[in-house]
Amino acid sequence: MSDSLKYFKSLNNIRTLRAIAREMPLESLQEIHDKFNTVVDERREDENQARAQLEAHSQKIAKYIKLLEGEGLSLDDIVTAKTPSKTSNRTKRAARPAKFQYKDENGEIKTWTGQGRTPAVIKKALGEGKDMDDFLI
Repeated sequence: MSDSLKYFKSLNNIRTLRAIAREMPLESLQEIHDKFNTVVDERREDENQARAQLEAHSQKIAKYIKLLEGEGLSLDDIVTAKTPSKTSNRTKRAARPAKFQYKDENGEIKTWTGQGRTPAVIKKALGEGKDMDDFLI
């Protein structure tokens, strides 16, 4: 919690306020009172504006719900309606057949289609002078 917030929480105590008020001149207290009232009024206005915006938003929603009901639709009809997408019409292509075969570090035989990243074992063998034809199935 910030120090200023702790300070203001302590001002919420009437005894603390009275103790502070006894040590201050009346003119200073009146100035603080006026400034505090200004801040409270500004905050109240902000709250009223937010409430008015929320009310206007709710009225717009109610207007469109009424319009939908007049057309024989419900909000659920709109929410659950599916729009055709480009990806839903695509068919998944068949897996490509393996073209290359190699043994990994554990001695297991693995295959590779020739697409994507070259397996480390094949890359190392190519660096040592082997040819890709050596790995053909």
